[in-house]
Amino acid sequence: MRSYVNGCDWVPKNGIELEEAAEYAVRSSKNALVVAGPGAGKTELLAQKTDFLFQTNLSEFPRKILAISFKKDAADNLRERIKKRYGNDYANRIVSLTFDSFSKRILDQFRLALPKNLIPKKDYLVEDNNRIEEVFGQCIEGFKDLKKWQKNNVVEQHLYTVPNKAIWNILLRGDMNGQACLTFRMISLLAKKIIQKNPKIKNAFQVTYSHIFLDEFQDTTGMQYDLVKSCFLGGKSVVIAVGDNKQRIMEWAGAKKTIFSDFQEDFNADKFSLIMNHRSAPRLVELQKMMYESLGEKELNATPSKKWSKAEGEIKLFLSEDELSEAEKVVNDIVYKIDSDVSADEICILVKQLPENYSSEIIGLLKQKGIRARIENLYQNSLKESIVILLLSIFKVSLQEQASEDWDYLESFYFKNFELDDSQNAKNFDLVQKSIKEIVSYCTDAISNLSDESDLRELVKETINKLQLKVILKNYPEYVQGNYINSVLEDFIKLFWEEYRMVFDFKKAIRNFQGEDVIPIMTIHKSKGLEYEAIYLVGLEDSAWWNFKNKPEAERSAFFVAISRAKQYLSFSYCSHRESLKRFNNPSGSQSKSQVNEFFELLTAPNIAEIVE
Repeated sequence: MRSYVNGCDWVPKNGIELEEAAEYAVRSSKNALVVAGPGAGKTELLAQKTDFLFQTNLSEFPRKILAISFKKDAADNLRERIKKRYGNDYANRIVSLTFDSFSKRILDQFRLALPKNLIPKKDYLVEDNNRIEEVFGQCIEGFKDLKKWQKNNVVEQHLYTVPNKAIWNILLRGDMNGQACLTFRMISLLAKKIIQKNPKIKNAFQVTYSHIFLDEFQDTTGMQYDLVKSCFLGGKSVVIAVGDNKQRIMEWAGAKKTIFSDFQEDFNADKFSLIMNHRSAPRLVELQKMMYESLGEKELNATPSKKWSKAEGEIKLFLSEDELSEAEKVVNDIVYKIDSDVSADEICILVKQLPENYSSEIIGLLKQKGIRARIENLYQNSLKESIVILLLSIFKVSLQEQASEDWDYLESFYFKNFELDDSQNAKNFDLVQKSIKEIVSYCTDAISNLSDESDLRELVKETINKLQLKVILKNYPEYVQGNYINSVLEDFIKLFWEEYRMVFDFKKAIRNFQGEDVIPIMTIHKSKGLEYEAIYLVGLEDSAWWNFKNKPEAERSAFFVAISRAKQYLSFSYCSHRESLKRFNNPSGSQSKSQVNEFFELLTAPNIAEIVE
């Protein structure tokens, strides 16, 4: 017998004290728009909202909550926090998906509900650019000779603006030259069509999900928003959208500029604005607030957490003549931070674009100091993959290096396999334990005999065989179509082998692969949703921010995202000559700052940044 509490008696969990607007948003029974700046605790708010809904049974058992986000890690973070805090009873009632995986799930489950001429083959490929270009080459004369940007325009025109029936037919069904292949935007359009044409399916979604959480809402595209409206507008499900317009950096990917006002109007949503910044020190918060006017923020007045004293926070601006001088300044500062007990993986180097062009000198000097830094993009992608998380959990358990969540992750995988829940009987529990021990025993032996990359490849292959591919696909449906799982595993093997061959210690290779004691280098876009003790923004020059003249709002938002990743230390670097950029239509390598001068005016205002020349 489940017991529930009255809404008036519910209190936030884990000793969390919610600010007034956050508590109102948690207790609200209506559609809601929550505007929350960096460090405001968006994920925490949604976790507390989940507890409130389940504790009070306002999300009536056994209905679920659907959490949709733009990025996979954001979608996973909420469910993992809920699982860790409240256990599987709660976590099993949270379905966390990206917009892409949500639309794909609709299509894969209900594709036969489409009109016959729109039903894709079951084994369609996803986002296979080679296949898409092959089809366009067949159907559009001269396509193969076009430049990349011209090809992108032609694809946009014939798939979305004025859909080309011949091209759509081949991509939906395949032909003698290759498989069916869909883009995620095509999948979203087909998913929307399924919902619109089938009221019973729409009703099924609304019966299943009592509440819909839309995270990072400012990055939602018009097509994604149309799908949300098709599924839930006018229904009984309550929709809560959370985001921050100041961090809208996906305009290039179609992020809808009017998404907040459209949502408020369409869903008749109440608006709640959070002002607390629990992440950044007061001096860093003041810098963020100085950008509000240029970002069009007229309502919020962010307030730092009381855990900081008013003077805390450090901001520096490094001015250098060349890349070696820049590297020396940045590296010396990083060494000082590490000597002051800031761990390497709590330091992050950000660039606007092309990390390899801005970081080689820095990486080399750090290496001389015994500090490792790496360009993180490929590792980030691999570490987010469900199959990679599963493999690493198995390997860590095999080496007795696991944290409790690794064993939990394995148990959860097998519980799904045997269709068990937390109340499984002793016999079934023993079956799960036996399955884990068998695969762990194999991995322990194989790891001890690892000598070259082919051994690692065999270890991964045999581990997958023992898990059984059909079971993996049942647990992780994102790998059902095409060869995606094979490409993910191939990328993992190559990246992991690089880590292993540097140390020839499997335990240390796992830690290094996961980024422990490694300084990550990444683009601003990849840093979205992350936070670090110290941020170094390298390349504060016109050439890096080349689109500022054309898209000043988007570039300001990117700058704001960068500065709001830092907790306590924030540094910027300008270099007046970059040898590494000579090949990019810049024979002299000289750099300027006229286009991004407003950033320098911000940093050189009185009492803001320490200038280091």
